Amino acid sequence: LVAPGTAIGEVTAPSAGGGAVSRAFFSGPSVVAIFSTECASCLERLPEFTAYLAQSRPERVLAVIAGDPDEARHFTRELETATVVVEPMGGPVSRALRVSQFPSFYLVDGDGVIVSAETSPSRLPAASRR
Repeated sequence: LVAPGTAIGEVTAPSAGGGAVSRAFFSGPSVVAIFSTECASCLERLPEFTAYLAQSRPERVLAVIAGDPDEARHFTRELETATVVVEPMGGPVSRALRVSQFPSFYLVDGDGVIVSAETSPSRLPAASRR
């Protein structure tokens, strides 16, 4: 996991819903989830993450799904409230976040600095509310 205190790098990537994600996305408190279509524990953590989102209602949510776009559709359907980026393994957002483990969950402050990094969304502190 990327250590708290680490700033998110520069990034530009298309989102699944149209538009693009850039470093400007992190101009306010954000929750970031990193999933892989090749990761069994990612599927197991998905309901836990959606429950976390429903409870904490963060202002900004970015979900990155690394892997096959067809296999990513299940994640995309479950993450309606998030900005979703589907990219190949090692894609631009994964590189900017220095992803080394799936799944990974981050709380990011308004300056784009990681405040908390966890392997389970239930361990993340409550996010800023909408």
